[in-house]
Amino acid sequence: VQACAQDIHGLAQHLRLRDGPDVVMGHSFGGKVALACAESGQLPRVKQTWVLDSLPGRIAEEDASRGVRDSVLFVMDELERVELPVPSRSWLVAHLKGRGFSAGLAEWMTSNVKQRDPNNVEAGLEWRFDLPCVRKLFDDYVVRDFWPFLSSRPDARVDFVRAGLSDRWTDEVLAKFQNVTVRSEGSDFSSRERNQGGVGLHLLRNAGHWVHADNPDGLYKILRPSLDLVDNEA
Repeated sequence: VQACAQDIHGLAQHLRLRDGPDVVMGHSFGGKVALACAESGQLPRVKQTWVLDSLPGRIAEEDASRGVRDSVLFVMDELERVELPVPSRSWLVAHLKGRGFSAGLAEWMTSNVKQRDPNNVEAGLEWRFDLPCVRKLFDDYVVRDFWPFLSSRPDARVDFVRAGLSDRWTDEVLAKFQNVTVRSEGSDFSSRERNQGGVGLHLLRNAGHWVHADNPDGLYKILRPSLDLVDNEA
């Protein structure tokens, strides 16, 4: 996770954004990457961090997320068992469905394969990603804990969007947020409040984990006030 945050810093330098962008936003795994950026302080220009449906604590310690962890581990275990190269996308879909994947997930996995040899179709397909690296990233994601950082009342604003249909936001997790947030869900977003730093929490109704797909209009409504502030202050 920290290496990914360092990549964001490197990208900012490459784009000649010496002190970083105004806003950093991350979803799911990317949410913890965004938190790592905020915690590091390497991007002092950042006025706002947005974390989309990602819990800040250790996954193994938050009961509702154990199912998420176990489902991801199941997928990685099964992908590691696939003998490469595979002959076709249709073969891969049928194979993964036979191993317990939903039809949608099996179809989505075909977007993650490429020709092993671009000059030889008969060479078959292989993964686009480095699967051992993906496992290392996920293992680190599981154990990262940003509750201490949030409890310290960050100088720059950190806001979370929780999906209303997600089962990972338990009463226990929400109680922890009550101890660190400076603003309750649904209140207005002001420049003064953002400049005071701290943590905010927003409820996105009618959305599961894929917040940007399930309720894009509602997500935009939550994000827009803070993005408008950035434009006005630029």
